[in-house]
Amino acid sequence: MRKGQGSIEYLLILGVVIVLVLIIIGVIVGFQSSVTSVSKQQSDTYWAGADIGILPNHLVNSSGAYITVKNNRPFRVKIMEIKFIDETGSKGELPASFTLSPGASANVVVGQVSCISGSDYSYTVQVKYSEPSSGRIFTFTGETPLIGKCQ
Repeated sequence: MRKGQGSIEYLLILGVVIVLVLIIIGVIVGFQSSVTSVSKQQSDTYWAGADIGILPNHLVNSSGAYITVKNNRPFRVKIMEIKFIDETGSKGELPASFTLSPGASANVVVGQVSCISGSDYSYTVQVKYSEPSSGRIFTFTGETPLIGKCQ
């Protein structure tokens, strides 16, 4: 064995181990970020088909959230409350209730929801509604956030 050969072999093995650790960390971090991020298209698709849908033409600006709500249930519903919730808590609520037939939609404004123009928004949306014929009350919380860019 030559002089210094043991040290070179040790450094080479150490270098390979460090590279492998960095690759594993990169894969784990990349996997976690891809799992938690949702695209606008995924959000729009989810909300268009939700029990109480929100169509893709939603708009949020400094004065509120302008949304088109659609009844995807097979019965008439009375929308009683719509809440927009972000990481700091509830941001706005629908001030009045209205009734939608199956497949019908209505344009509504949810006040006290605001954002800075050009910034991204992500809200958990919660809808409280009832079935007028039976009086049953439901609370629907979306599994996917409503996301977009503030106007």
